[in-house]
Amino acid sequence: YIINVKRLSVDESLSDNNYLESLSILNYDINFNKDKLQYTLKIHSEKELDITTLSEDQNATIRIVGNENLSVGNNVVKIIVTAEDGSKKTYVLNVLKTKDNSNNKLRSLKVKESNLYPKFDSDVNEYSIKLEKKVKKLTIDAIAKDKNSKVEIIDNNDLDKNNSVVLIKVTDKNGFSNYYKLKIDNSGNKKIMLFGIDILYIFIGLLILAFILLFIIFLFKRKKDDEEEKKNNDDLYDDVVTKDELIDAIEERDSKKLKMLLTQEEANKLKEAVKKAEQNKEERITKDELIAAIKSNDKEKIKKLIDKDNLDRKNIGDSYQKTEDDEIKEELIKAIEERDTYKIKMIIKQEEANRLKNEMKKSKK
Repeated sequence: YIINVKRLSVDESLSDNNYLESLSILNYDINFNKDKLQYTLKIHSEKELDITTLSEDQNATIRIVGNENLSVGNNVVKIIVTAEDGSKKTYVLNVLKTKDNSNNKLRSLKVKESNLYPKFDSDVNEYSIKLEKKVKKLTIDAIAKDKNSKVEIIDNNDLDKNNSVVLIKVTDKNGFSNYYKLKIDNSGNKKIMLFGIDILYIFIGLLILAFILLFIIFLFKRKKDDEEEKKNNDDLYDDVVTKDELIDAIEERDSKKLKMLLTQEEANKLKEAVKKAEQNKEERITKDELIAAIKSNDKEKIKKLIDKDNLDRKNIGDSYQKTEDDEIKEELIKAIEERDTYKIKMIIKQEEANRLKNEMKKSKK
């Protein structure tokens, strides 16, 4: 005879974790520990406990037994955790319900900044509040049904963060607490963002940019108008007097026209001489350049500056009108040529004193 025997075995791939990770009961503290299976609490009005559980293994299942229609006296509520492999663990709540008539509920609840949704009911524990603007703290008026009950407001700060929660704790004379939850909705004052930037800042930036652009256009138009006005107001003597104009005036024996042309030609020559003198003035070396070269003891640069000044004076001749700075510069050049170091130092010190004096005058103004 041939006998086939099949071995029965437990699938080792299935989890045997039947622990709770967390256990909480609304309005009650039980100091949960996953290894502690027995808990005791006293209640006096609830018909059913608001129990929140979470298993360590997501594949485990949780079943609550005995949490319906809790009666006065002793009640046993069981929380059964079944692991994936079928093994079970039971957490037991020994619930004592008393006959005490004390009350841990609110008679009224009002929030100054907004309305409650849904409308307040002492038996409803959760509400939402929609805020249209940023509020850091709510102004809450909460009155307990029992004058001996204590009312506490918890976490009523930094409410500008969306989904903040404010708790109102009502504790009766026996120490039983009841919590009302206010959930804050700040979506009404949420900023509109574009490319990660507040749209208000973008709008302000565009306004500033538009203002700058208009200002630039205004300056450009003003400059153009000034150039046009300057062009229209050009001096009569800018016109060049030609040989043909002079011949025509002589042949026509027009003495007024001839005098006007000759005067115009003379004015043009004078104007040209003035322009040339101004150009030469701009090209000439300054006393500050010479003083800087002396201070740095750059002998080569000093020589070049003196040679250039001598050449410029020779080219300009008597048409150039000397300024006070030119006279000081010439004194310096003369002192350098005479190797009079004492005079050079004296002139430089005097210039520094004059500069400081002018700065003090400007500061006082």
